[in-house]
Amino acid sequence: MLPEILEHAADRYAELERRIDRLMPARCAGVCLDCRGGCCRAGMANQTIRTWWLREVSVRAHGRWWPDDWRQRAGCVALTERGCLLSAGRPVNCRTYFCEPYLAACRDVWQTILCAFLSELLPETMRLSPKLNLLDLSAEEGVSRAGEIAECVEASHRLLAAAEQLADEGAPERTKHRVALELLCSMPGMLRPAVRRRVLAEIGGVPGGAAAEAGGEHGRS
Repeated sequence: MLPEILEHAADRYAELERRIDRLMPARCAGVCLDCRGGCCRAGMANQTIRTWWLREVSVRAHGRWWPDDWRQRAGCVALTERGCLLSAGRPVNCRTYFCEPYLAACRDVWQTILCAFLSELLPETMRLSPKLNLLDLSAEEGVSRAGEIAECVEASHRLLAAAEQLADEGAPERTKHRVALELLCSMPGMLRPAVRRRVLAEIGGVPGGAAAEAGGEHGRS
């Protein structure tokens, strides 16, 4: 049994995952379904089963979802014909891979920044300190740090509430500029090279595809 503070934190973490799913633009949400890449590798969901925190989150959301013979399964045990069966407690890499097809699906600079933020929010939530990651803790260590875990989850909810304004078509441009700067200052790691190129292309008025093409030509010269 988890202490009440951790039960609440686990439920709030699950809510965080679901809010991220709802905020992901529809065009981006379809990218994974159409992809033939290797993100859903064999053994991906094993992280959830073996990691105390993700296992607790997933069990509270879905019950015991993994098969008894999960160690012998060839593929990802959470992946079905209809997609991933986990809405909460999903392996972190499944929520953070922000690839070129995602970038291409973003319609403007605000959507690009929003998707980059959503991609990095859960890994940031896991960082209890620069040297301590929630995924590395045992259940006993987690209980001893219950207050820190709860605060990290709530801090992520606050950031996500601000980020929702980037998805609001009625929000003023000034507000979106302020929110984008707040998110970038809070999570500078979200500006991966591909995201920087896309943002600079959007700000400069160069279509993302043309900018990438020009960059490729420059790289080959």
